Amino acid sequence: VDVAEAVGEIKGLIERGSIASAESKLDQLRRNAPDNSAVARLYLDLASVYFRKDNRSKEKQAYQSFLQMKPDGERAKEVRSILESRF
Repeated sequence: VDVAEAVGEIKGLIERGSIASAESKLDQLRRNAPDNSAVARLYLDLASVYFRKDNRSKEKQAYQSFLQMKPDGERAKEVRSILESRF
């Protein structure tokens, strides 16, 4: 699996509003590249989409997925703060 290519494809799906497809492909990619920072950041992109759609459950899941992949990542503290304040 070419991770960079897959990340680009998923970003395009998110931008076009094909959220269910993006989420499915992202979950598959995560299994193949569990430590990849670019893959983890896609969960933040999904969380933003779900925030705008007021889908709190999916938003929370996306943030949690990010933290599972990058518990000590550069945005982990920010994400924990969001989870504490919103959920």
